[in-house]
Amino acid sequence: MSLGAADTSVCATVRFEVGLMNVSTHISRPNARVRSVPVALLLLAGLQRAYAIDPVVRAASRYLPGIGWRAASIVKADFTCQGRIQTAIAGAGADPAGIVVAVFLNGMNRRPVVIRDRMRVAASLTLTLEDLDYDPREDPGYELPGFQRSKTCKGLRFDDGETDAWHVYWNHNARRFDVWSH
Repeated sequence: MSLGAADTSVCATVRFEVGLMNVSTHISRPNARVRSVPVALLLLAGLQRAYAIDPVVRAASRYLPGIGWRAASIVKADFTCQGRIQTAIAGAGADPAGIVVAVFLNGMNRRPVVIRDRMRVAASLTLTLEDLDYDPREDPGYELPGFQRSKTCKGLRFDDGETDAWHVYWNHNARRFDVWSH
């Protein structure tokens, strides 16, 4: 008896991650066409991508559990003018005004620098990159400690649309982030 495409059995087990859970799916279709397996695997791979946790969210959750990290807030730039791309992500804790930003200066496997803001409303927060090519004596109107004007390095801007935005920059003298606001 010859086995044609119409009388073969298809059996596959696919494992993938949804959130923090591993999911195992078993596909078994007697007498199914062999070409249906790639379609099923493509569908499962698409589900995996749709529900997979972003590596930045995963790293932030590892170091700061209990925070609702927002993958849509992830920004990447050189924040410290060391010639390396660094990553920041915003999230919110249980307190509605408790905004937390994790800045990974040395990769996702090292503890991030944490910036907390209790003034802005977490629900409407936007975290964006900010150019540092300005003279702080013009805006905000005074000298910023450790500020270095730069065409390539970036700062962070926390804005909730209700309170004056926070402008976060790297203080080169103190080797830490500092903030100014109007």
